[in-house]
Amino acid sequence: MDYTNYEIANRLFQEGLSKSSALIEGAEDVIKYLYQKGYKLYVVTNGLVKLQKPRIINTGIGKFISDIIVSEEIGVSKPDPQIFRILLERIKLKSEEVVMIGDSIKKDLKGAKDIEIRTIWYNPDNKINDTNIIPNYKIGDLEDLKNML
Repeated sequence: MDYTNYEIANRLFQEGLSKSSALIEGAEDVIKYLYQKGYKLYVVTNGLVKLQKPRIINTGIGKFISDIIVSEEIGVSKPDPQIFRILLERIKLKSEEVVMIGDSIKKDLKGAKDIEIRTIWYNPDNKINDTNIIPNYKIGDLEDLKNML
């Protein structure tokens, strides 16, 4: 079987995906607000560096982000707490000085909670938490962050 066409298709797909980006409504405004308030903003994401970093930068929020940690470059994925330990080492902060905001309790919040980082569950669809992971806070609208932080 000739894999050349599949390899080309995969490369083109990944290239297109790396250039695609979409933000949650209101996200850029909230990120800009937090940045202007002096918060350092970081992204911790699973995936491939060549896909994730350009996607984040191309959204327009890249200029507000201090660093992007991608699971591929460090060898562990969320929810492994090690990815959050690496973040803390990079930014030279303690867990009590950091807040993790995410929309997935199992992927975004679990690892952060495991090393005592405060968590905010972004839950715009008011999903039921069917886990034993209890976020510190829950919001339904990103604008709520302006009042919390």
